[in-house]
Amino acid sequence: MVTINDESKFENIILNIENEAKKIREIFEKSNNNIEKINGTEVWSGIVQEEFVNKYKELSNNYANVNESLNTYIKFMRNIVNNYKNLDRKLTNEVDNNVI
Repeated sequence: MVTINDESKFENIILNIENEAKKIREIFEKSNNNIEKINGTEVWSGIVQEEFVNKYKELSNNYANVNESLNTYIKFMRNIVNNYKNLDRKLTNEVDNNVI
């Protein structure tokens, strides 16, 4: 189990995941554009081209699930940070108001 006591470290982790998700999205978009350019053209045709495009389509069908999972995890982590901040604020306020 990993314990992170500094919310800025947690924020950095979230930002890193967001950046990686963006890279994955960019790779997917670039790959789709490339596949569209070569699919059905005379630049590259034949059985190998068809197998390549079919395999790519099969793999790319998983992108939506991967993207959704990453976004769900990012939201979950942001909620943890926000809950931590709210609880910390509330506890600090309680302590400040109850100190004699």
